Amino acid sequence: MGLVEKKGGEGTVAVFYPNHPSMLLDKMEKDKKNLDLAKEVVSASIGALSSKYNMITGKPNVRFFEGSDAIEKITNDYPKKGTEIRQLVDISYILKKIKKETINYKDERVKKGISKRMLLSESIENINYAKSGSPLTSFKTIKKDFPTAIQVYDDTVAMLTINDEKQIGFMIDDKSVADTFKNIFDELWEKAQKVESGKTNFPSLDTE
Repeated sequence: MGLVEKKGGEGTVAVFYPNHPSMLLDKMEKDKKNLDLAKEVVSASIGALSSKYNMITGKPNVRFFEGSDAIEKITNDYPKKGTEIRQLVDISYILKKIKKETINYKDERVKKGISKRMLLSESIENINYAKSGSPLTSFKTIKKDFPTAIQVYDDTVAMLTINDEKQIGFMIDDKSVADTFKNIFDELWEKAQKVESGKTNFPSLDTE
């Protein structure tokens, strides 16, 4: 542990001396850094490990996040299989609340070559956003509000609620649940109003 020092050569009587007590603090600090590093490694892997565990046991993996952690986890997760994202969202409201994270998410998604179908709640700002166009993205609108943003991809359903009272997120990793949400989305998509990109006379929504 480095708390004592051995003196004496081969064939002599070994003598042990205590090191300075400050070594105790040094060791504790080193142990803390190692523990923090181990925690980061486990935290980064826990989702994948949980998914594998739940696949073996047949249990869905449900994760819950609050505050800034909810925003970070939801906006930093992407399809692992390169499949498309289905999303129900009031995009103009989300941009007002987490503009930077939303734009970063879009840029990274496009960089990864992941397509998205966005089903937007119908509003002037949302239609204007859709008309402005976005790479690898198709838009439709529906006359319903989406207080919670929902994304479905791979075998994952991610939900994010942001308002003045709370910031919460859920991630459910389960094929049956994801397939159910995909079917619901596809049914709504067929009945929704398509938005074509192009010029609009609506007030612009600043997304720069």
